[in-house]
Amino acid sequence: MSDAPLCPSCGQPASVALAGPEHGWECRNEACPEFGQPLQDAEPARPEPPGPGR
Repeated sequence: MSDAPLCPSCGQPASVALAGPEHGWECRNEACPEFGQPLQDAEPARPEPPGPGR
C-alpha cells in the first residue's frame, strides 16, 4: 500500500485519480467540497485562525 496524501479540506486519505495525470490523487470523501477534485502538490492547508468574537 502506498502513502496516500491527505485532502487539505477534510483530512481524509486521497485515492488514485481515475482520470487526469498519471499517479494523480483526488479526494474521495463525498462529504468534502473537494470530492473528485485533483489534490495539488502544495504545502498542507493550515487551519484558519478564528475570527473576532464580536
